[in-house]
Amino acid sequence: MIAKYVKERGYEGKDPSLTIGKEYLVFRMILNSINSETTLSLPCDDDNELALFNLKNFEIIDNRLPEGWGFFALWDGCYSLEPCAFRGDFWDLYYEGEPSEVTKLLQKYSGQQHIDPQAIFKEEERKLKLLHGIEIIEEKSIEPEDPYAWPFGEYK
Repeated sequence: MIAKYVKERGYEGKDPSLTIGKEYLVFRMILNSINSETTLSLPCDDDNELALFNLKNFEIIDNRLPEGWGFFALWDGCYSLEPCAFRGDFWDLYYEGEPSEVTKLLQKYSGQQHIDPQAIFKEEERKLKLLHGIEIIEEKSIEPEDPYAWPFGEYK
């Protein structure tokens, strides 16, 4: 899903998080039937971290979703539309880096490994970009130099 920021949200001065007219990938939509508010989770301009913004300031310009998204009940009257991979403790891990105590116990007794929320997020971001034809720039890992390498070129 892609949303375009079309209406200022009332930030005084220059808004560091959003740019009018800019299109953003949407990573989650939260619908609250109690207060009739819908929020979008998308990356901020200043730090590229995900934050929630009110839908009333956006226009959905592409509503396509990649495979693996679902509609979930969060709590009484609140629902989310998001990747299935974001369920469970994903958001706690993403923002705080620590699983809940319940998850720690389940992992301990089930032998389940700790999940990497950044890797999950990157994969979901890749799926969204592929679906919408956005160029994917692969991050190159920089290998440290071998401290045991021959310092004068190839040894013969």
